[in-house]
Amino acid sequence: MKKYPEDHKIPLITRGFIKPYKDFKKLLISPELELPYDPKLNFLLVYSISSKLTRITCYPIYSSEIWKLKIIYNTGSNEALKNTTIHLLDYKLIHTTGISEKKGKFSVEYYLIPHRDWNEAIVLTDLILENNDVIMCGIESLS
Repeated sequence: MKKYPEDHKIPLITRGFIKPYKDFKKLLISPELELPYDPKLNFLLVYSISSKLTRITCYPIYSSEIWKLKIIYNTGSNEALKNTTIHLLDYKLIHTTGISEKKGKFSVEYYLIPHRDWNEAIVLTDLILENNDVIMCGIESLS
C-alpha cells in the first residue's frame, strides 16, 4: 500500500478492501441476484467503523486499484467542500462517506478510481492542501 504523505494520521471513518470476484462467487449467486462471471471483475468492500453503525457496502469495479482520499476541514461549509471537490471532477467517484464531525473538525473520505499514476495522487493531495479550510489531507492506494 502506498500512502502520501507517508506519516499521515487521519482518523478513519471506513476501511476499504479490494477482493476478486472469484472470492465472492458463491456468496453472490442466489435466486435473488444473478451476476455474470467476469474474471476481470473485483469488488470494493467498504466497512463502516463507527460504533453507532455497522455497514458493509460492496461495489463491483473493473479496477485493481482504488485511491482512498481523506480530508479534514476546519468547517463543514459548502464553500470548503466545493473548493476541494473541484479537484475530484476528473475522477470516477465510487464511494464517499459524506461529512462527519468530531471535536469541531469535519472529515470526508472519497474512494476514487485512479486514471493515471501515483504521482498524480501526490499532486491531487497537494492541490487540496492549498485550500485554507483544509487541516489535513492524505491519500492511500488500495489494491
